[in-house]
Amino acid sequence: LDKEFKDLHAIIGMLFLNGWKRIRIVTDHGWLLLPGGLPKVDLPSAYSANKWGRCALIKAGADSGENLFHWHWNQTSTFASARGVACYAKGYEYAHGGISPQECLTLNIEVTPGDAGPKPEGIKVEYSKWKGLRCHVVLSGGGQDILADIRIKPAKDDQITTGAKSPDENGSLSILVTDEELEGKEAFIVVLDAGGKLLTQMKTMIGGNDDD
Repeated sequence: LDKEFKDLHAIIGMLFLNGWKRIRIVTDHGWLLLPGGLPKVDLPSAYSANKWGRCALIKAGADSGENLFHWHWNQTSTFASARGVACYAKGYEYAHGGISPQECLTLNIEVTPGDAGPKPEGIKVEYSKWKGLRCHVVLSGGGQDILADIRIKPAKDDQITTGAKSPDENGSLSILVTDEELEGKEAFIVVLDAGGKLLTQMKTMIGGNDDD
């Protein structure tokens, strides 16, 4: 979960950096999560043609005693949904696909840019020069409390270098790409705050000659 939130945070930061003013975060459905396991309800195989965690396909004419529903895309097909937060199999801690408030209702999250932290427009990649797989970078406008890295996608920490680095007092640093097969590939020099928020980016070619 920590990694998913970090990736989401980075994507949101990149969108704001590229001019987005408001972002709505949605999911296609909710879910159930119960560490230790969701309760299990028995459904004999004589009643079901197939079973999943929260749903089961009921055989035609079978009286299973379960709550039955018609499938929206095929009204001749009937399925059962386990009551409450139960499952038709044991060992499930996470599940979706049944009917419960947790699965049917989703949060509607809207995000707008905040004013805290350094302004992206005040930070700039002044210069970049490759020597083999090592890129020498000079930054301006951010002091020494920022980090620079190289990524294939700006919002995703794909860890193709030895790690993000802080500039020295002159704004200078060097970054090493560890995979020689990436030479000649398009990438981005990214500048981050101390919390990993994307502040600015610049396109580059790994092993190329930016000389910006």
